[in-house]
Amino acid sequence: MGNIKIALTEKRKTECDISIFPKEYYDISELCGFQDIHAVRNHAYRVLEPYTGQQVDIILNGGMSIEILCVVQVAAKLNITLCVLHYDREEEKYVSQKIAWCSIVDKEKENIEEDIGTIDSSVEKFILCAGRHCVEDNQYPIIFEIVPVDKLFDFSWQEEQAEKVLKTIKQKQIFVYISGLTQMALSVLNVAYRLGISIIFLHYDFDTEEYFPQRMDEF
Repeated sequence: MGNIKIALTEKRKTECDISIFPKEYYDISELCGFQDIHAVRNHAYRVLEPYTGQQVDIILNGGMSIEILCVVQVAAKLNITLCVLHYDREEEKYVSQKIAWCSIVDKEKENIEEDIGTIDSSVEKFILCAGRHCVEDNQYPIIFEIVPVDKLFDFSWQEEQAEKVLKTIKQKQIFVYISGLTQMALSVLNVAYRLGISIIFLHYDFDTEEYFPQRMDEF
């Protein structure tokens, strides 16, 4: 029996009978606004809870980075072995990316700011990919300076590049600005877990014209 396959959203048709999120982000149940990560995560939890302890493939067929990252958090909470399937248009096939993340921080031992709206200025910040963000490329270190087309789905290469940048980090908590290229963010997440780094992704809200955090160790 193969892994259970579930589509991330209803946005594009897949072979799956089950989708986690509706076609439109703002149709997520109980969502109070773009930054309402708790509602997104709770929605994912309700859908995935019946698959606790099982192997699940998530078909990435649209949706927001916030959504797939919430699915990663929920999978870790439910002890789900998770893979994300990305569609390679050049090869016309799905490519599987195994996710290794689980929460690594004990909040009682680590002095982590509880306010989800706060971005701690003392914590080191990184830009995921050059030229894709609403911050200047020279403002913070860049994890992926160049992403060759033939490396878009080479997850081993991506993790090697990310580890070169992050392996010298002495802090155990970092912020990463992300914008698209979900597979790169997931590769960084895998590396952060392997290195024992707590990671907080920063999403851009075009309505408020500001970044807000998605703390991967929070649930």
